[in-house]
Amino acid sequence: MRDLVRWLAEMECTAGSLYADAAGHFCADEELSGFLRELEQDEIYHYDLMNRITDMLGEDLQRFRLAIFLDRKTRERLEDPLIVFRGHLSQGSLTREEFFDCLVSLEFSEWNDIFIYVVESLKDFSMDFQRSAAQVEDHVRKISRFIERRPGLGECLQRIREIGSVWTRRVLIIDDEPGLVKLLKSFLGRRYEVECSGDGNEALRKIGSRYYDIIISDLHLPGMSGMEVFREALRGDSTIKRRYLFMTGDLNPEYKQFFEQNDLPCLYKPFSLEEIDERIRRILHP
Repeated sequence: MRDLVRWLAEMECTAGSLYADAAGHFCADEELSGFLRELEQDEIYHYDLMNRITDMLGEDLQRFRLAIFLDRKTRERLEDPLIVFRGHLSQGSLTREEFFDCLVSLEFSEWNDIFIYVVESLKDFSMDFQRSAAQVEDHVRKISRFIERRPGLGECLQRIREIGSVWTRRVLIIDDEPGLVKLLKSFLGRRYEVECSGDGNEALRKIGSRYYDIIISDLHLPGMSGMEVFREALRGDSTIKRRYLFMTGDLNPEYKQFFEQNDLPCLYKPFSLEEIDERIRRILHP
């Protein structure tokens, strides 16, 4: 398995290099060049992830035995689009239309079934790998959003959306009002995997054991208050505040001060479903 993961790391490294060179090729198009620099950074992150997996396998190889190995024919098939992309860049004649076709082909090669298999096999090993899987998934979503804004790329957009997934966004709702929880779970469950907790202590245990893309919390809870849950969760993960959304019907100045001091978004009850949908989108796409 270690050799397989090392090959995946090489693919990520090559993809990052191609995006860096493409950013230079399209330097006159600031939007496209900047986007390609972002993709380059994503690939560096993916490369580091594969190296972390390799290190972990070195420590505990017996726990992870994949059912497949990389044969020569599959390797050549997956590496070929990267070679073609490099050839276009070397010739200096790559058009924007050709680039987007190369981009999609590269992503299908890099984001191959073996890559998905490895990430799927390891993502539940620890919350760190769950977080990594979520960040890896955001890479393809980023590409889809960029292509959507470019006219005449409908076919490329359709192809990029066919790439396999390694993560379904997960939402935790913390509230002890059964009717509201049922409504939000039904509404948000159309797009996300939704879990619920009506108790502060239980919610903290969930946050400590699983990665959530969004945490929606009331302030008044049995066991621990919403503020206490947040403060304890923040001690374990300093990045968690970026994924938090409070909701309350209490206009107590103390709570307003808490939200302002911690730069936390809050929905004040009553709120519309469109409002909570928009707030979640802002958190996911800052």
